[in-house]
Amino acid sequence: MGGMTAEVARQIPGQGPVPAYLPPGQSNEVVFGMIGFKLGRRVLPLTSPEELRGWFAQHPGSAVLFRAPQAKKLPPELLGGLRFVYDETGRKASPMAIGRWASRAIARHLAGGIHFG
Repeated sequence: MGGMTAEVARQIPGQGPVPAYLPPGQSNEVVFGMIGFKLGRRVLPLTSPEELRGWFAQHPGSAVLFRAPQAKKLPPELLGGLRFVYDETGRKASPMAIGRWASRAIARHLAGGIHFG
């Protein structure tokens, strides 16, 4: 996970919590542990598509850490708005990804095309 934590530091800079889409049903201790140990930061778990929508509504253009398979199960309006800037799919058994809310999605949201609950 060294590559993933290095990419988190690059894509989600700062000392604050790392937003991560971590819905229930899978153990997330490894994610919490790696971010805490390698970066000295805590993880801000976003546990539902609604919480993810809320995050992006409040933080346009921000990046979020995902388990790659869970990201691909997001509702189409969320998945379609993400631009993946890091994706371990095909390289790791439990691939992680970092998605950034794309500027085209922000523009559609501001124009009224994407509605966040």
